[in-house]
Amino acid sequence: MTLQVGEVYSGFKLIKEKIIQELGGIAREFKHLKSGAKLIHILNQDDDKVFTITFKTPPEDNRGAAHIIEHAVCCSSKKYPLKDTFIELQKGSLCTALNACTYPDMTMYYCASKNEKDFKNLIEVYMDLVFQSLIDTKPNLFKQEGWHYELRCKKDVLEYNGVVYHEMTGEYDDPSTLLEHTIHKALFPNTVYCYDAGGIPQDIVELSYSECIDFYKKYYHPTNACFYLYGDSPVLEHLKFLDSQCLSHFDQKEIRAEITLQDSLETAAYSYERYPLTKLEDRSEQALLALSFVIGTSQDAELRLAFEILEQMLLKSSASPLVETLIVHKELGIGIAEAGYDVCRQQPIFSIVLKGTSAHKKEEFEQTVFEVLNQLVSDGIDYKLVEASINSIEFEQKEADAPFEPRGVIYSEKIQNSYLYGGEPFVHLMYENLFEKIKQKAQNGYFEELIKKYFLENTHRALVLLDPCELLEKARNKEKLKKLNDYKKSLSKKEIKALIKMNKELDEMQDIPNTKEALESLPTLALSDITKEADAFVFKEEVIQDVKVLFNPEPTKGIVYIHLLFDTTAISIEDIPYIGILANVLTYVGTKKYTYLELDHAINSHVGGLGCQINAYADIDHTDSYRPLFKITAKLLTEKLPQFISLMDDILNTTSFMEQSKIREILSAMKYEMQRSFSTSPEYSAIKRVYSYFSQAGMYEDLVAGISYYDFLSELHNSFDKNFSLLSVKLSEISQKIFNRINLEIGVTAESKDFKRVSISLERLINALKQEQLKRYEYTLVPTIKNEGYLTNSSLYTVVKGLHYKNAGYTYHGTLQVICNILESTYLWDKVRLQGGAYGCDMILGMDGNIALCSYCDPHLIETLATYDGIGSFLRNLRLDEKELHKYIIGTIGILDSPLSMEQRSERAFTSYLCGITQEALQKARDEILETTLEDIHRFAALFDELAKQNIQCVIGNFDQIRSNQSIFKSLRSLSY
Repeated sequence: MTLQVGEVYSGFKLIKEKIIQELGGIAREFKHLKSGAKLIHILNQDDDKVFTITFKTPPEDNRGAAHIIEHAVCCSSKKYPLKDTFIELQKGSLCTALNACTYPDMTMYYCASKNEKDFKNLIEVYMDLVFQSLIDTKPNLFKQEGWHYELRCKKDVLEYNGVVYHEMTGEYDDPSTLLEHTIHKALFPNTVYCYDAGGIPQDIVELSYSECIDFYKKYYHPTNACFYLYGDSPVLEHLKFLDSQCLSHFDQKEIRAEITLQDSLETAAYSYERYPLTKLEDRSEQALLALSFVIGTSQDAELRLAFEILEQMLLKSSASPLVETLIVHKELGIGIAEAGYDVCRQQPIFSIVLKGTSAHKKEEFEQTVFEVLNQLVSDGIDYKLVEASINSIEFEQKEADAPFEPRGVIYSEKIQNSYLYGGEPFVHLMYENLFEKIKQKAQNGYFEELIKKYFLENTHRALVLLDPCELLEKARNKEKLKKLNDYKKSLSKKEIKALIKMNKELDEMQDIPNTKEALESLPTLALSDITKEADAFVFKEEVIQDVKVLFNPEPTKGIVYIHLLFDTTAISIEDIPYIGILANVLTYVGTKKYTYLELDHAINSHVGGLGCQINAYADIDHTDSYRPLFKITAKLLTEKLPQFISLMDDILNTTSFMEQSKIREILSAMKYEMQRSFSTSPEYSAIKRVYSYFSQAGMYEDLVAGISYYDFLSELHNSFDKNFSLLSVKLSEISQKIFNRINLEIGVTAESKDFKRVSISLERLINALKQEQLKRYEYTLVPTIKNEGYLTNSSLYTVVKGLHYKNAGYTYHGTLQVICNILESTYLWDKVRLQGGAYGCDMILGMDGNIALCSYCDPHLIETLATYDGIGSFLRNLRLDEKELHKYIIGTIGILDSPLSMEQRSERAFTSYLCGITQEALQKARDEILETTLEDIHRFAALFDELAKQNIQCVIGNFDQIRSNQSIFKSLRSLSY
């Protein structure tokens, strides 16, 4: 339908309209005349429809009001007076996204669905949640989601509890969060960006309920809102609904939400902060150094794109002159951290962050950075590096795949990066002409001029040092304990009694089920709205030179996704960990044809992505059978196939493992990142470790990528110079045994019209590989239940409990997926998150037999384990009417049908094939989900009784608390760095 600029549609005046070729559609800007609300509409053929509501919410301090409101608003509203509306909505929705996010200066609520009826339901609920929230009549929502004093017995130690409080405690356990906040304080001392909108834990507990409500009433009004509609949905219907059901009831009002620009600093700033370590291996190598610059304003689309390219050039490429000088030549640190170019504010920041360094190196770090940048300006940047960096960013833009969110959500963020500050809404979506413009300018010193202006001549910058301190955590805990004890002592007996009563009421609120009337107010889908057929992965099997090649036809927009899969069973059991080293070194060291710098240029010039990984693919039909494969994945434009094949020929056949300094750099960075991950994202390590207790495939992956691998890597790193010759020989021998034609299978996802071209290219690669007979090893890995407690400097825990249900006599059934949805949205949500204060708790279920329960940012240990042990009883006593059960079934299908990026879709297709997951198996599981009965759910209660009985667990977290509960573990070990 054609719309006319200047016309009014259901109260919305169309301000402007333009075609955006990059999105394949039309972009429109509207304004609602009565309420003052703004609305952006993107019409294209994407069936994953997106709706967002964004409010400008500049923080006023570090107490996290915007973040707490974001959580609390999602709980309950006038029309939907439920205990947790978001969770109830998700139970019965096919949504592909349902979330909210607090940014440095705005709050965005977003949802998406491929089902039009579901999409309308989501919009209806979101509108009521944000504009008719019950946060101002239910103070317990603030206590639950924000913070409260926890006291259940007068003899107990007083504690803080609350979801946001614990979430941000977990965030600040990561030194990079503190570093980022310190940078912002230094660069923006007079604007809202000197505050952390998410909240700092010790400040969060100073926020009062009334102050939180004042913040909500100040900013949550349509005049301060921008709505966004994306995809193939009928816009006029949505405009009519938004106007009649909500916006027509509001008048415009004056809202002061200014975000002022920070005046440029006259002289560069310096800032110093400390972060806590529980136990130090080498204190001199645990500091973080940052040199950060303010770069223009976010409305400048060309500048943004240019600095994304410059980020690739200076920080992300192994051929970066900065990386080469700081890490390889001068050895000032372990690596460059993932900071880079940050556009989430009106004045973007470019940060060069050195990790694994020492405080005394700060002057040399700063001096070296400016020496390199000056050299680049005076001598010019190697044009191969420029070309490769432009290619990398251009590929990302063309692929336009977001791995974790619908792409429409990413576009909404890009729009707000300009529109929120009064700029043009669509400038960051139209990139094709900008690329051509930048390519032309790049040949005439464009990037050199940017470096000169925004780095060398820019006084709006800061040097920041984050230094470890062994005693800091103890001092902070002492201070916190004193504050809590002093507060408790100040309370009268009556006040103590009231506090205990408040906690009891809070528990009861979280335990009381929603009323039938409240639940029925929520719009839901019916089972008849659900597609009965499972998503199909189509394969065309061919044999090229005795190598099996599986073609998976998909609409890939001219991109080819290639998986080279090499069997690793020619490697002895003793040498398995070296395969993990090989996966991390390959493509980062030189070959016969290229130095490692030249190889990096070549990869970035011709390939959109190239990575190595080792996976043990477990056969779902044979419990102890798995395939250990070395996987090389690549994505590239079809026209780049000849260059890619030539590159892979060189990498697979002539990689040299003799570059001692480069390999040292790689191993140091690997060890550092694994150490950090034990505190910043411990759930992945804990789950992998639990799997190693009962699964041979899990043991194998632990040896090449888990905690066992970390131990091997640490030992190798500590004796690197002494044993480098042996390492070099091992890597060479292993690569020759693995990269052999007889080990190879290939998976390809591409458009059907490109298959012939791909086949010809793959034949060249196969012919280039040597073909030799190899000795095969039968691995005898014997899983052992170790029940370990790993001690870190984190304040919180990740608590994991698992089981191999097939070894326990059970088989996979679709009902288990429904149970997963029920537990995550009711029992685990209520007990671990709402009552326990953890940021979240998941159930991970595989068709291979692995099942795990995992909490994260969890303040409790014993209580969470007890909650896990109570699942069997909960399921056995669960009572659901037909409508409730159908809602869980629909939500389960929605989770299974979550959209995937093309890269993820390609990965899932070949993983299914390698694990023996047939289309018949997928359809059978879907049928079982759709046919699930309450009796089926009750039947699986015994499985969770068995999980409790076998008591297989792994915990990573707080040093002191794990030690105080050491009786529940077979062994304790420190993972602190």
